[in-house]
Amino acid sequence: KTTGLALLEVTKNKAPAFVGDSIHCVVSVESSRETSKGGRGIVITNNDIINQKNDTVISYRAVRLMA
Repeated sequence: KTTGLALLEVTKNKAPAFVGDSIHCVVSVESSRETSKGGRGIVITNNDIINQKNDTVISYRAVRLMA
């Protein structure tokens, strides 16, 4: 079990999502590495939020500190 301690970076909204939209998120892990302090790591993911029309409404890269 891991806990996200901090969201360090978020970028890029592409289009609005509306009330009533059905959305899902496609997540791919770009990289992960341990920090110098034991028991923690940095995980970088690319995230695309896609609506029912298969349009990407939000696309962002997140850098998370995990423990």
